[in-house]
Amino acid sequence: MSVAGSAPSSFTVTAALVGAGELTYQWQMRDSTPFGSYTNASGTGITGATTATLSIANSFGLNGYRFRCIVGTTTANSAPTKTSSIATLLVF
Repeated sequence: MSVAGSAPSSFTVTAALVGAGELTYQWQMRDSTPFGSYTNASGTGITGATTATLSIANSFGLNGYRFRCIVGTTTANSAPTKTSSIATLLVF
């Protein structure tokens, strides 16, 4: 996705639920460092980013950052979590 300066941006993931429970979402971001520790600076997902859409109010300073979403379910015996494709934000 490309946006200008401090413009807002958003990413959305689509997932289908098979079985009981509800879908859960946790967005993560990473700069250009290796994906092995693909989390934000606190070592967890983006705080409060727990819906299908990640909204970024101001994209300034995030040029080249990469985002992905971990999708799971609320059911204890659910299928394993799935990770979305990586999306890169380009700010010009």
